[in-house]
Amino acid sequence: MNILENKKKNSERLKFEDKIKYVQDTQYVIGGKWKLPIIISI
Repeated sequence: MNILENKKKNSERLKFEDKIKYVQDTQYVIGGKWKLPIIISI
């Protein structure tokens, strides 16, 4: 495996982890902790 392939794999994994983090954050927000401030600000 050359360095370029390795970099690509790492960036793909990073994107995947970012997606998981984003989904978790979204669930957390929808879950209620931030619901009230968001409704008030809208």
